[in-house]
Amino acid sequence: MRLSTPQWHILVATDYTEAARYGIKAAADLVGAVDGRISVVTVEPHIEKTPAGVAAPAGEATEEDLGRLRRWADPELGTHPSSFVIKSGLPGIEISRFAEESEADLVVLVRKRRSKMSRVISGDTVDSVVRRSVVPCLLVPPEPIQLAGIVAALDGTKRGLAVLRQALELARVTDQPLTALTVEPRRANEPAALAAQNPSGLSLLLQERVQGIVGGDAKAPLIIRRGDIVAEVLEEMRDRPGSVLAVGYHRGGPPGLMEAGSSGRRLMQQSPGPVLTVPL
Repeated sequence: MRLSTPQWHILVATDYTEAARYGIKAAADLVGAVDGRISVVTVEPHIEKTPAGVAAPAGEATEEDLGRLRRWADPELGTHPSSFVIKSGLPGIEISRFAEESEADLVVLVRKRRSKMSRVISGDTVDSVVRRSVVPCLLVPPEPIQLAGIVAALDGTKRGLAVLRQALELARVTDQPLTALTVEPRRANEPAALAAQNPSGLSLLLQERVQGIVGGDAKAPLIIRRGDIVAEVLEEMRDRPGSVLAVGYHRGGPPGLMEAGSSGRRLMQQSPGPVLTVPL
């Protein structure tokens, strides 16, 4: 996202399902706040065959194809400046590639509810896009959402502060409160309730860095929890329905199982509300 710049280019990916309409609606709500524009992109599979029977790229999208996409998306887009693109290939590759080539500021995708087995068999497009994307991605559930704040999950490192900066930008344009959250390792024989009262030196340093980035006279809240990172962040988010969870996401690596991946990947899949992934 373009920090401190009011005009954004928001890319929203769709597959013509009813669930995908929630992604277009979220993009339209955002673009209205930033006076920006939307690109609606869908990816068609390789459908042509060579004489040898090998899959080859499909031809260029026709005006009829683009008209179909436009008619499908228009009810959610309203009057916002919009363009429509049809790519051919693998969605996880083509969406992230187009986001970089078109200099998008944000990619919006719908995070559909899927079983562990379905992700193993057919893969996970959202995870594939996020692992490749150099652009922050906003993942929304396939249901209406009422934003109720932004929570930036921080690991205490300087690199991880990129998450706070992007979360702050989203909070500003959506006029939502921003909260920082960090999870410390559990200390032996210490009740979890004492974490906020007795933070570590790293957490105190993080609080100073958070305040330096947020600025202003008001003290930026930093919630300190102790225990397993994923479990504690999820517990916090369950108490904050409608809040967006901003997490750092390491690019690259094999898809694998969500449950066996990094904390960011697990939080992306399990968090109950919208998730903003920030490439690290």
